[in-house]
Amino acid sequence: MKTRIIKLNTIFLIAIFSNSAWSQSVEFTPSYGYQFGAKVSDYYGYLKATDSGQFGVNLAVEVRENLMAEISYLRHNSELSIKYPPTFIREVKISDMAMDWFFLGASKYFKDDTEKVRPFFGGGLGFVVISPENYENSSRLSFALKGGVNIMFSERIGLNLQGNLMVPVQWGGFYVGLGTGGASSGVSLNSTTIVGGLSGGLVFKLK
Repeated sequence: MKTRIIKLNTIFLIAIFSNSAWSQSVEFTPSYGYQFGAKVSDYYGYLKATDSGQFGVNLAVEVRENLMAEISYLRHNSELSIKYPPTFIREVKISDMAMDWFFLGASKYFKDDTEKVRPFFGGGLGFVVISPENYENSSRLSFALKGGVNIMFSERIGLNLQGNLMVPVQWGGFYVGLGTGGASSGVSLNSTTIVGGLSGGLVFKLK
C-alpha cells in the first residue's frame, strides 16, 4: 500500500509541474506547530503517544479557480508510554517515537486571490510511518482533514494558520514484550484514533 501511494504521489508531482503553463497559482508553505497526543486502550490498559512539536511542508497547485491540488509532509517526535497491569502498574515510558505523515489531497479557498484573508478547508489520503526507537517500524494507511486561513501580506507572501485532524487506520499495533528469560508474552493493541494539531507558517506564492 505504501509503495502504491508513493507512486501516486510521484505521478501527481509530474502532472502538476508538466501542466504549470495552465496552473494559475503555485504555493509553498513550511509550517511549525503543536501536535496533540493520542491514546489506544482496551479493558486492561493503554498505549499513549505524548504531545509534541511538529513541522511540515505543503506544495499546492491551483487546478481550478480557488481549488488547490496538494502534496504534503508532516513530522512530529513523541514519546511512547504504556500502562498495562500487572507488569506496568503505572504509566511507564518505553520508547521515543517519530511519526512521518505523507498526504495527497486538495483544498478549497472560500475567497479569491484578490482578497488578503482567504479561509480554506481540505483533506487528503496517504500513509504514516510510525517509528518507535526500541521497536519495529510500521506503516498505516491514513487520511486527514484540515481547515484554516491564509492572511496575505503581499501578492507573494502571507501567514498560514490552520488546524488538522489525522486518522491513522489501526494506529496501535505495537507489540511490547512482557516476558523475562525464555518466556515471552506481550501487548498488541489495534485501534483507530484521531491525532489533532495546530500550526502556523509562511505561505509563498511562486506563481
